[in-house]
Amino acid sequence: MIFVTANEILIPFIPKKLVYVYLGIVPLWFLRYAPAIQISEMKKCGGFIVLFKTQIYPPGQELLVKEIWNHMRLPVNVWKDIPARIEERLEDIHAVNLKKIHKENKR
Repeated sequence: MIFVTANEILIPFIPKKLVYVYLGIVPLWFLRYAPAIQISEMKKCGGFIVLFKTQIYPPGQELLVKEIWNHMRLPVNVWKDIPARIEERLEDIHAVNLKKIHKENKR
């Protein structure tokens, strides 16, 4: 699995789509929020998007998370590990997406 940072998402998608197709990569984005136009562009790349309500930060960012919550009341949290229920959900999403890809390739 290849992880893409937020800055990479903002790069225009046309060249990335060509790279994804050439390398046979199906992008999977994990996001808290993205504008509809950006989601549309991601889907044009043949990718899949998983939207989360809560923005997750790594250990060591507890003070930042506390500040974000206190000042903006945005749903944020620090995770040391991915909870089992979230991991299972991601695996289910991945399995569904793979089935879609295999059906499209058989056509």
